[in-house]
Amino acid sequence: MDTTKHISDGETWEPGATPAPQKSAAARRGAIWNPANRRNSREWALQMLFLADANPPPDGIDTTIAEFWELQAVEDAPPEKNLRDFAEKLVRGVWENRDAIDARISGYLTNWTIDRIGAVDRSVLRLAMYELFHSEETPPVVILNEAVDIAKFFSTRDSGKFVNGVLDRAMQDVPRSPREARRPAWLEKKRKAREARKTDGGRT
Repeated sequence: MDTTKHISDGETWEPGATPAPQKSAAARRGAIWNPANRRNSREWALQMLFLADANPPPDGIDTTIAEFWELQAVEDAPPEKNLRDFAEKLVRGVWENRDAIDARISGYLTNWTIDRIGAVDRSVLRLAMYELFHSEETPPVVILNEAVDIAKFFSTRDSGKFVNGVLDRAMQDVPRSPREARRPAWLEKKRKAREARKTDGGRT
């Protein structure tokens, strides 16, 4: 995709033009919380990153995270703990690596700068770049698809095309196959403990 052409053709790329994040898509559909569905976590993470981008927390990202959950509790049911934990992990990961992430995003832009990208789109890209290059829990193709869908929902259809174009370039540099994922540390630990119990049981 010609990212430069897309940006120059669009009317929504000026700072402040992107609409503010909304309630999660799953919540708007009245969906039941599904522990296997990390879309909710990514939508929450996006909104936290949007807030932090607009008002950088002087006391650290945990302040923004706490404020977001307080606001979320007013309208939505409490999230599943594993989904909440995953959202917070994403936010902290992006925030801790944001300089490296922003540098990488800038490398995939042509005749454009990261500060000129709409706030929502910038946060979507930061989130996806973190998952692609700083975490291996999710297959790259899933990360790309999730990012595009979330950009469309929280911003515009053109945002989805823009995000897709940038991430398509980034995918070429991801050091694993598009459908490869690594087990989360907690799950790998659980698997090893289960195997150890089987081994111990076989000795008795």
